[in-house]
Amino acid sequence: MINKTKVKFGFKKMLITTTVLTLCCSFLLSYGGYHSKADDIKDSEEKISELEKKEEEAKKILAELEKEKGNIEKYVEKLDVQVSQLSQEINKLSKEISQCEKDIESTKIEIEKAQAEEDAQYEAMVKRIQYTYENGNDNYIEIILGSESLVELINNVEYVEKISEYDRNILKGYQKAKDKVIVKKAQLENQLTTLNDKQAQVKLEKETVEKLVGDKEKEILAYEKKISNNEAQLKEYVSLKQQEEENLERLLEEERQRILEEERKRKEEEERKRKEEEERKRKEEEEKKRQEEEEKKKQEQNANNSGDGNKEETDNDDKKEETDNKEENNDSSQSGSTVKEDYLWPCPDSSRITSVFGYRKPPTAGASSYHQGIDVGAPSGSRIVATKSGVVTSVYVSRASGNSVVVYHGDGVFTYYFHCSAILVESGQSVKQGEVIALVGSTGYSTGPHLDFRININGEYKDPLKYVSP
Repeated sequence: MINKTKVKFGFKKMLITTTVLTLCCSFLLSYGGYHSKADDIKDSEEKISELEKKEEEAKKILAELEKEKGNIEKYVEKLDVQVSQLSQEINKLSKEISQCEKDIESTKIEIEKAQAEEDAQYEAMVKRIQYTYENGNDNYIEIILGSESLVELINNVEYVEKISEYDRNILKGYQKAKDKVIVKKAQLENQLTTLNDKQAQVKLEKETVEKLVGDKEKEILAYEKKISNNEAQLKEYVSLKQQEEENLERLLEEERQRILEEERKRKEEEERKRKEEEERKRKEEEEKKRQEEEEKKKQEQNANNSGDGNKEETDNDDKKEETDNKEENNDSSQSGSTVKEDYLWPCPDSSRITSVFGYRKPPTAGASSYHQGIDVGAPSGSRIVATKSGVVTSVYVSRASGNSVVVYHGDGVFTYYFHCSAILVESGQSVKQGEVIALVGSTGYSTGPHLDFRININGEYKDPLKYVSP
Protein backbone atom coordinates (compact mmCIF):
# COMPACT_ATOMS: atom_id res chain seq x y z
CA MET A 1 0.00 0.00 0.00
CA ILE A 2 1.36 3.50 -0.96
CA ASN A 3 2.12 5.88 1.97
CA LYS A 4 -0.19 8.84 1.31
CA THR A 5 1.74 11.14 3.69
CA LYS A 6 4.99 10.67 1.75
CA VAL A 7 3.23 11.23 -1.56
CA LYS A 8 1.64 14.43 -0.32
CA PHE A 9 4.92 15.70 1.17
CA GLY A 10 6.78 14.92 -2.09
CA PHE A 11 4.15 16.72 -4.12
CA LYS A 12 4.27 19.66 -1.71
CA LYS A 13 8.07 19.90 -1.99
CA MET A 14 7.87 19.77 -5.80
CA LEU A 15 5.25 22.54 -5.76
CA ILE A 16 7.41 24.80 -3.57
CA THR A 17 10.48 24.17 -5.74
CA THR A 18 8.51 24.94 -8.91
CA THR A 19 7.17 28.18 -7.41
CA VAL A 20 10.67 29.32 -6.33
CA LEU A 21 12.11 28.56 -9.77
CA THR A 22 9.24 30.44 -11.41
CA LEU A 23 9.86 33.51 -9.24
CA CYS A 24 13.61 33.37 -9.92
CA CYS A 25 13.09 33.07 -13.68
CA SER A 26 10.62 35.95 -13.59
CA PHE A 27 13.08 38.11 -11.65
CA LEU A 28 15.97 37.25 -13.97
CA LEU A 29 13.86 37.92 -17.07
CA SER A 30 12.72 41.19 -15.56
CA TYR A 31 16.20 42.49 -14.77
CA GLY A 32 17.66 40.92 -17.89
CA GLY A 33 15.30 43.21 -19.81
CA TYR A 34 16.45 46.07 -17.59
CA HIS A 35 20.08 45.57 -18.51
CA SER A 36 19.29 45.83 -22.21
CA LYS A 37 17.22 48.96 -21.57
CA ALA A 38 19.92 50.32 -19.28
CA ASP A 39 22.24 50.78 -22.25
CA ASP A 40 20.17 53.73 -23.46
CA ILE A 41 20.12 55.22 -19.97
CA LYS A 42 23.87 54.69 -19.61
CA ASP A 43 24.51 56.33 -22.99
CA SER A 44 22.34 59.28 -21.96
CA GLU A 45 24.16 59.58 -18.62
CA GLU A 46 27.53 59.49 -20.39
CA LYS A 47 26.37 62.19 -22.84
CA ILE A 48 25.20 64.38 -19.98
CA SER A 49 28.50 63.82 -18.16
CA GLU A 50 30.46 64.71 -21.29
CA LEU A 51 28.32 67.81 -21.91
CA GLU A 52 28.76 68.74 -18.24
CA LYS A 53 32.54 68.63 -18.67
CA LYS A 54 32.35 70.65 -21.88
CA GLU A 55 30.09 73.17 -20.17
CA GLU A 56 32.50 73.54 -17.24
CA GLU A 57 35.46 73.87 -19.62
CA ALA A 58 33.58 76.50 -21.65
CA LYS A 59 32.80 78.39 -18.44
CA LYS A 60 36.48 78.35 -17.45
CA ILE A 61 37.55 79.56 -20.89
CA LEU A 62 34.85 82.25 -20.79
CA ALA A 63 35.96 83.39 -17.33
CA GLU A 64 39.59 83.49 -18.50
CA LEU A 65 38.64 85.47 -21.62
CA GLU A 66 36.61 87.91 -19.54
CA LYS A 67 39.53 88.28 -17.15
CA GLU A 68 42.03 88.91 -19.95
CA LYS A 69 39.64 91.33 -21.63
CA GLY A 70 39.19 93.13 -18.30
CA ASN A 71 42.96 93.37 -17.85
CA ILE A 72 43.35 94.88 -21.33
CA GLU A 73 40.49 97.31 -20.69
CA LYS A 74 42.16 98.44 -17.46
CA TYR A 75 45.44 98.82 -19.33
CA VAL A 76 43.69 100.84 -22.05
CA GLU A 77 42.17 103.05 -19.35
CA LYS A 78 45.68 103.75 -18.05
CA LEU A 79 46.85 104.44 -21.58
CA ASP A 80 43.92 106.81 -22.13
CA VAL A 81 44.95 108.70 -19.00
CA GLN A 82 48.51 108.81 -20.33
CA VAL A 83 47.31 110.09 -23.72
CA SER A 84 45.28 112.77 -21.95
CA GLN A 85 48.31 113.80 -19.90
CA LEU A 86 50.50 113.90 -23.01
CA SER A 87 47.88 115.99 -24.82
CA GLN A 88 47.85 118.43 -21.93
CA GLU A 89 51.64 118.57 -21.99
CA ILE A 90 51.64 119.17 -25.76
CA ASN A 91 49.12 121.98 -25.32
CA LYS A 92 51.25 123.48 -22.56
CA LEU A 93 54.36 123.24 -24.74
CA SER A 94 52.48 124.78 -27.64
CA LYS A 95 51.57 127.75 -25.46
CA GLU A 96 55.18 128.05 -24.27
CA ILE A 97 56.45 127.83 -27.86
CA SER A 98 53.97 130.47 -28.96
CA GLN A 99 55.05 132.77 -26.11
CA CYS A 100 58.71 132.11 -26.87
CA GLU A 101 58.18 132.96 -30.53
CA LYS A 102 56.48 136.19 -29.48
CA ASP A 103 59.39 136.98 -27.16
CA ILE A 104 61.83 136.31 -29.98
CA GLU A 105 59.90 138.70 -32.24
CA SER A 106 60.03 141.32 -29.47
CA THR A 107 63.80 140.87 -29.08
CA LYS A 108 64.18 141.21 -32.81
CA ILE A 109 62.42 144.58 -32.59
CA GLU A 110 64.56 145.55 -29.62
CA ILE A 111 67.70 144.53 -31.50
CA GLU A 112 66.61 146.55 -34.51
CA LYS A 113 65.89 149.55 -32.25
CA ALA A 114 69.23 149.22 -30.43
CA GLN A 115 70.99 148.82 -33.73
CA ALA A 116 69.30 151.99 -35.02
CA GLU A 117 70.29 153.93 -31.90
CA GLU A 118 73.82 152.59 -32.12
CA ASP A 119 73.98 153.51 -35.76
CA ALA A 120 72.63 156.99 -35.01
CA GLN A 121 75.14 157.52 -32.18
CA TYR A 122 77.91 156.14 -34.27
CA GLU A 123 76.98 158.46 -37.12
CA ALA A 124 76.92 161.45 -34.72
CA MET A 125 80.31 160.56 -33.40
CA VAL A 126 81.64 160.14 -36.90
CA LYS A 127 80.33 163.55 -37.83
CA ARG A 128 81.78 165.14 -34.72
CA ILE A 129 85.16 163.49 -35.28
CA GLN A 130 85.02 164.48 -38.93
CA TYR A 131 84.20 168.06 -37.96
CA THR A 132 87.05 168.12 -35.48
CA TYR A 133 89.42 166.59 -37.97
CA GLU A 134 88.44 169.10 -40.67
CA ASN A 135 88.53 172.13 -38.40
CA GLY A 136 91.27 170.91 -36.15
CA ASN A 137 91.15 171.35 -32.42
CA ASP A 138 90.79 175.11 -32.64
CA ASN A 139 87.42 175.19 -31.04
CA TYR A 140 88.55 173.11 -28.09
CA ILE A 141 91.77 175.27 -27.87
CA GLU A 142 89.78 178.49 -28.04
CA ILE A 143 87.56 177.22 -25.29
CA ILE A 144 90.54 176.33 -23.18
CA LEU A 145 92.52 179.50 -23.96
CA GLY A 146 89.54 181.68 -23.48
CA SER A 147 89.45 180.75 -19.86
CA GLU A 148 89.72 183.83 -17.65
CA SER A 149 90.87 182.01 -14.56
CA LEU A 150 92.56 178.82 -13.53
CA VAL A 151 89.33 177.37 -12.23
CA GLU A 152 87.54 178.13 -15.48
CA LEU A 153 90.49 176.66 -17.35
CA ILE A 154 90.25 173.42 -15.42
CA ASN A 155 86.49 173.34 -15.87
CA ASN A 156 86.82 173.93 -19.62
CA VAL A 157 89.41 171.20 -19.98
CA GLU A 158 87.15 168.85 -17.99
CA TYR A 159 84.21 169.88 -20.15
CA VAL A 160 86.03 168.96 -23.33
CA GLU A 161 86.98 165.62 -21.84
CA LYS A 162 83.42 165.04 -20.65
CA ILE A 163 82.08 165.61 -24.15
CA SER A 164 84.43 163.00 -25.58
CA GLU A 165 83.76 160.60 -22.74
CA TYR A 166 80.03 161.10 -23.12
CA ASP A 167 80.22 160.18 -26.76
CA ARG A 168 82.21 157.08 -25.93
CA ASN A 169 79.90 156.07 -23.08
CA ILE A 170 76.76 156.57 -25.13
CA LEU A 171 78.22 154.40 -27.87
CA LYS A 172 79.30 151.73 -25.40
CA GLY A 173 75.87 151.79 -23.76
CA TYR A 174 74.14 151.31 -27.07
CA GLN A 175 76.53 148.50 -27.89
CA LYS A 176 75.93 146.78 -24.52
CA ALA A 177 72.17 147.13 -24.87
CA LYS A 178 72.33 145.66 -28.34
CA ASP A 179 74.60 142.81 -27.17
CA LYS A 180 72.25 142.08 -24.28
CA VAL A 181 69.27 141.89 -26.58
CA ILE A 182 71.24 139.68 -28.96
CA VAL A 183 72.11 137.33 -26.06
CA LYS A 184 68.48 137.32 -24.98
CA LYS A 185 67.42 136.50 -28.52
CA ALA A 186 69.93 133.64 -28.68
CA GLN A 187 68.63 132.31 -25.35
CA LEU A 188 65.05 132.51 -26.57
CA GLU A 189 65.98 130.78 -29.80
CA ASN A 190 67.70 128.03 -27.80
CA GLN A 191 64.63 127.77 -25.56
CA LEU A 192 62.41 127.61 -28.64
CA THR A 193 64.57 124.84 -30.09
CA THR A 194 64.35 122.96 -26.79
CA LEU A 195 60.57 123.42 -26.63
CA ASN A 196 60.15 122.29 -30.22
CA ASP A 197 62.30 119.22 -29.59
CA LYS A 198 60.36 118.43 -26.42
CA GLN A 199 57.04 118.94 -28.19
CA ALA A 200 58.16 116.66 -31.02
CA GLN A 201 59.20 114.04 -28.48
CA VAL A 202 55.89 114.30 -26.61
CA LYS A 203 53.94 114.13 -29.89
CA LEU A 204 55.87 111.01 -30.85
CA GLU A 205 55.18 109.50 -27.42
CA LYS A 206 51.50 110.38 -27.77
CA GLU A 207 51.37 108.82 -31.24
CA THR A 208 53.04 105.69 -29.85
CA VAL A 209 50.56 105.46 -26.97
CA GLU A 210 47.63 106.13 -29.29
CA LYS A 211 48.85 103.35 -31.59
CA LEU A 212 49.17 101.08 -28.56
CA VAL A 213 45.62 102.02 -27.54
CA GLY A 214 44.44 101.20 -31.05
CA ASP A 215 46.20 97.82 -30.94
CA LYS A 216 44.74 97.05 -27.52
CA GLU A 217 41.26 98.07 -28.66
CA LYS A 218 41.67 95.63 -31.55
CA GLU A 219 42.66 92.98 -29.00
CA ILE A 220 39.53 93.84 -26.99
CA LEU A 221 37.41 93.42 -30.12
CA ALA A 222 39.11 90.08 -30.77
CA TYR A 223 38.41 88.99 -27.17
CA GLU A 224 34.81 90.16 -27.47
CA LYS A 225 34.46 88.01 -30.58
CA LYS A 226 36.01 85.03 -28.78
CA ILE A 227 33.73 85.66 -25.79
CA SER A 228 30.71 85.88 -28.07
CA ASN A 229 31.66 82.62 -29.79
CA ASN A 230 32.34 80.96 -26.45
CA GLU A 231 29.03 82.17 -25.04
CA ALA A 232 27.27 80.75 -28.09
CA GLN A 233 29.12 77.44 -27.60
CA LEU A 234 28.28 77.44 -23.89
CA LYS A 235 24.64 78.17 -24.70
CA GLU A 236 24.65 75.26 -27.14
CA TYR A 237 26.18 72.93 -24.52
CA VAL A 238 23.55 74.01 -21.97
CA SER A 239 20.77 73.49 -24.53
CA LEU A 240 22.10 70.07 -25.54
CA LYS A 241 22.52 69.07 -21.92
CA GLN A 242 18.98 70.19 -21.15
CA GLN A 243 17.66 68.16 -24.08
CA GLU A 244 19.68 65.14 -22.97
CA GLU A 245 18.47 65.54 -19.38
CA GLU A 246 14.90 65.62 -20.65
CA ASN A 247 15.68 62.52 -22.71
CA LEU A 248 17.17 60.87 -19.62
CA GLU A 249 14.10 61.75 -17.57
CA ARG A 250 11.96 60.19 -20.30
CA LEU A 251 14.12 57.06 -20.35
CA LEU A 252 14.02 56.81 -16.56
CA GLU A 253 10.25 57.14 -16.59
CA GLU A 254 10.02 54.52 -19.35
CA GLU A 255 12.30 52.28 -17.31
CA ARG A 256 10.22 52.80 -14.20
CA GLN A 257 7.04 52.04 -16.14
CA ARG A 258 8.73 48.99 -17.68
CA ILE A 259 9.73 47.71 -14.27
CA LEU A 260 6.23 48.28 -12.92
CA GLU A 261 4.71 46.61 -15.99
CA GLU A 262 7.00 43.60 -15.63
CA GLU A 263 6.20 43.51 -11.94
CA ARG A 264 2.49 43.54 -12.82
CA LYS A 265 2.94 40.82 -15.43
CA ARG A 266 4.99 38.78 -13.01
CA LYS A 267 2.28 39.04 -10.37
CA GLU A 268 -0.40 38.24 -12.94
CA GLU A 269 1.62 35.22 -14.03
CA GLU A 270 2.07 34.16 -10.43
CA GLU A 271 -1.65 34.65 -9.83
CA ARG A 272 -2.47 32.67 -12.97
CA LYS A 273 -0.17 29.85 -11.93
CA ARG A 274 -1.54 29.97 -8.42
CA LYS A 275 -5.09 29.64 -9.75
CA GLU A 276 -4.02 26.87 -12.11
CA GLU A 277 -2.35 25.14 -9.19
CA GLU A 278 -5.46 25.59 -7.05
CA GLU A 279 -7.59 24.27 -9.90
CA ARG A 280 -5.25 21.33 -10.34
CA LYS A 281 -5.32 20.65 -6.62
CA ARG A 282 -9.09 20.99 -6.59
CA LYS A 283 -9.38 18.47 -9.41
CA GLU A 284 -6.93 16.20 -7.63
CA GLU A 285 -8.96 16.51 -4.45
CA GLU A 286 -12.13 15.75 -6.37
CA GLU A 287 -10.48 12.78 -8.04
CA LYS A 288 -9.10 11.69 -4.70
CA LYS A 289 -12.51 11.99 -3.07
CA ARG A 290 -14.09 10.10 -5.94
CA GLN A 291 -11.52 7.34 -5.56
CA GLU A 292 -11.98 7.38 -1.81
CA GLU A 293 -15.74 7.18 -2.21
CA GLU A 294 -15.35 4.23 -4.58
CA GLU A 295 -12.90 2.67 -2.14
CA LYS A 296 -15.33 3.33 0.66
CA LYS A 297 -18.14 1.74 -1.25
CA LYS A 298 -15.99 -1.30 -1.90
CA GLN A 299 -15.04 -1.44 1.76
CA GLU A 300 -18.70 -1.13 2.75
CA GLN A 301 -19.55 -3.96 0.39
CA ASN A 302 -16.70 -6.01 1.87
CA ALA A 303 -17.90 -5.07 5.33
CA ASN A 304 -21.35 -6.24 4.60
CA ASN A 305 -19.81 -9.47 3.48
CA SER A 306 -17.29 -9.83 6.27
CA GLY A 307 -19.01 -7.95 9.06
CA ASP A 308 -17.92 -4.91 10.96
CA GLY A 309 -14.37 -6.07 11.58
CA ASN A 310 -12.75 -3.53 9.31
CA LYS A 311 -14.91 -0.53 10.27
CA GLU A 312 -12.44 0.70 12.90
CA GLU A 313 -9.51 0.58 10.43
CA THR A 314 -11.47 2.68 7.91
CA ASP A 315 -12.26 5.29 10.56
CA ASN A 316 -8.57 5.42 11.50
CA ASP A 317 -7.58 5.98 7.86
CA ASP A 318 -10.12 8.80 7.57
CA LYS A 319 -8.77 10.47 10.71
CA LYS A 320 -5.20 10.14 9.44
CA GLU A 321 -6.19 11.65 6.10
CA GLU A 322 -7.91 14.55 7.88
CA THR A 323 -4.75 15.13 9.94
CA ASP A 324 -2.59 15.11 6.80
CA ASN A 325 -4.94 17.63 5.15
CA LYS A 326 -4.63 19.94 8.17
CA GLU A 327 -0.82 19.66 8.07
CA GLU A 328 -0.83 20.44 4.34
CA ASN A 329 -3.03 23.50 4.88
CA ASN A 330 -0.75 24.71 7.68
CA ASP A 331 2.39 24.26 5.52
CA SER A 332 0.71 26.08 2.63
CA SER A 333 -0.24 28.97 4.91
CA GLN A 334 3.32 29.26 6.22
CA SER A 335 4.96 29.19 2.77
CA GLY A 336 2.69 32.01 1.51
CA SER A 337 3.43 34.38 4.40
CA THR A 338 5.88 37.31 4.03
CA VAL A 339 7.78 39.53 6.47
CA LYS A 340 7.37 43.27 5.89
CA GLU A 341 10.73 44.99 5.54
CA ASP A 342 10.97 48.28 7.49
CA TYR A 343 12.41 51.45 5.94
CA LEU A 344 15.68 52.85 7.31
CA TRP A 345 16.49 56.55 7.78
CA PRO A 346 18.57 57.37 4.65
CA CYS A 347 21.12 59.68 6.32
CA PRO A 348 22.48 58.10 9.50
CA ASP A 349 24.88 61.01 10.18
CA SER A 350 22.11 63.63 10.49
CA SER A 351 18.47 63.88 11.56
CA ARG A 352 18.04 67.59 10.72
CA ILE A 353 15.09 68.05 8.32
CA THR A 354 15.39 71.35 6.44
CA SER A 355 12.41 70.98 4.07
CA VAL A 356 9.33 68.78 4.30
CA PHE A 357 7.04 67.21 1.70
CA GLY A 358 4.54 69.49 -0.08
CA TYR A 359 4.22 73.15 -1.06
CA ARG A 360 7.05 75.50 -0.15
CA LYS A 361 8.83 78.68 -1.21
CA PRO A 362 11.57 77.68 -3.70
CA PRO A 363 14.90 77.90 -1.78
CA THR A 364 16.84 78.81 -4.93
CA ALA A 365 16.27 79.60 -8.60
CA GLY A 366 15.30 76.44 -10.48
CA ALA A 367 13.98 74.60 -7.42
CA SER A 368 10.35 73.43 -7.37
CA SER A 369 7.60 75.07 -5.32
CA TYR A 370 6.08 71.66 -4.55
CA HIS A 371 8.63 69.45 -2.83
CA GLN A 372 8.16 65.77 -3.64
CA GLY A 373 10.45 64.57 -0.86
CA ILE A 374 12.26 65.74 2.27
CA ASP A 375 15.59 67.57 2.60
CA VAL A 376 18.01 66.36 5.26
CA GLY A 377 20.73 68.90 6.05
CA ALA A 378 24.10 67.23 6.65
CA PRO A 379 27.82 68.01 6.25
CA SER A 380 29.25 67.35 2.81
CA GLY A 381 30.56 63.77 2.60
CA SER A 382 28.05 62.35 5.11
CA ARG A 383 26.84 58.80 4.39
CA ILE A 384 23.70 58.04 2.39
CA VAL A 385 22.35 54.49 2.81
CA ALA A 386 19.79 52.40 0.94
CA THR A 387 16.56 52.69 2.93
CA LYS A 388 15.57 49.17 1.75
CA SER A 389 17.22 46.36 -0.17
CA GLY A 390 16.80 46.55 -3.93
CA VAL A 391 18.43 47.13 -7.29
CA VAL A 392 20.00 50.42 -8.49
CA THR A 393 17.97 51.28 -11.58
CA SER A 394 19.85 54.47 -12.46
CA VAL A 395 22.85 56.63 -11.62
CA TYR A 396 22.80 59.97 -13.43
CA VAL A 397 23.55 63.71 -13.32
CA SER A 398 20.76 66.26 -13.63
CA ARG A 399 20.86 70.06 -13.81
CA ALA A 400 18.21 70.21 -11.07
CA SER A 401 18.96 67.20 -8.84
CA GLY A 402 22.73 66.99 -9.47
CA ASN A 403 24.33 63.58 -8.86
CA SER A 404 21.38 61.20 -8.42
CA VAL A 405 20.69 57.57 -7.51
CA VAL A 406 17.44 55.64 -8.01
CA VAL A 407 16.80 52.28 -6.29
CA TYR A 408 13.90 49.89 -7.02
CA HIS A 409 12.69 47.76 -4.10
CA GLY A 410 9.96 45.75 -5.83
CA ASP A 411 6.17 46.08 -5.50
CA GLY A 412 6.26 49.39 -7.41
CA VAL A 413 8.46 51.10 -4.77
CA PHE A 414 11.29 53.43 -5.90
CA THR A 415 13.54 55.60 -3.70
CA TYR A 416 15.47 58.64 -4.93
CA TYR A 417 18.67 60.19 -3.51
CA PHE A 418 19.56 63.65 -4.95
CA HIS A 419 22.37 66.29 -4.77
CA CYS A 420 25.09 63.73 -3.90
CA SER A 421 28.76 64.75 -3.86
CA ALA A 422 29.81 61.20 -4.81
CA ILE A 423 27.99 58.05 -5.94
CA LEU A 424 29.36 54.71 -4.73
CA VAL A 425 27.15 52.28 -6.71
CA GLU A 426 26.43 51.50 -10.37
CA SER A 427 23.29 50.96 -12.40
CA GLY A 428 22.05 47.37 -12.12
CA GLN A 429 23.87 46.78 -8.83
CA SER A 430 21.99 45.01 -6.03
CA VAL A 431 22.18 46.80 -2.68
CA LYS A 432 21.29 45.73 0.83
CA GLN A 433 19.32 47.74 3.34
CA GLY A 434 21.70 50.10 5.17
CA GLU A 435 24.45 49.81 2.54
CA VAL A 436 26.24 53.11 1.83
CA ILE A 437 25.35 54.08 -1.75
CA ALA A 438 26.42 57.76 -1.94
CA LEU A 439 27.72 60.78 -0.02
CA VAL A 440 25.91 64.02 0.81
CA GLY A 441 26.73 66.99 -1.42
CA SER A 442 25.35 70.20 -2.94
CA THR A 443 25.23 69.44 -6.68
CA GLY A 444 22.41 70.68 -8.92
CA TYR A 445 19.99 73.36 -7.70
CA SER A 446 21.09 73.53 -4.08
CA THR A 447 21.76 76.15 -1.40
CA GLY A 448 24.06 73.92 0.64
CA PRO A 449 25.00 70.29 1.37
CA HIS A 450 21.91 68.13 1.97
CA LEU A 451 20.10 64.97 0.85
CA ASP A 452 16.84 65.26 -1.07
CA PHE A 453 15.16 61.89 -0.32
CA ARG A 454 12.00 60.77 -2.16
CA ILE A 455 9.73 57.71 -2.23
CA ASN A 456 7.61 56.83 -5.28
CA ILE A 457 5.03 54.05 -5.03
CA ASN A 458 3.24 52.94 -8.19
CA GLY A 459 4.02 56.20 -9.96
CA GLU A 460 3.02 58.52 -7.08
CA TYR A 461 5.38 60.39 -4.75
CA LYS A 462 4.60 59.82 -1.08
CA ASP A 463 5.55 61.76 2.04
CA PRO A 464 8.75 59.98 3.18
CA LEU A 465 8.06 60.84 6.83
CA LYS A 466 5.17 58.37 6.72
CA TYR A 467 7.72 55.63 6.05
CA VAL A 468 10.98 56.78 7.69
CA SER A 469 11.91 58.63 10.84
CA PRO A 470 15.27 59.93 12.17
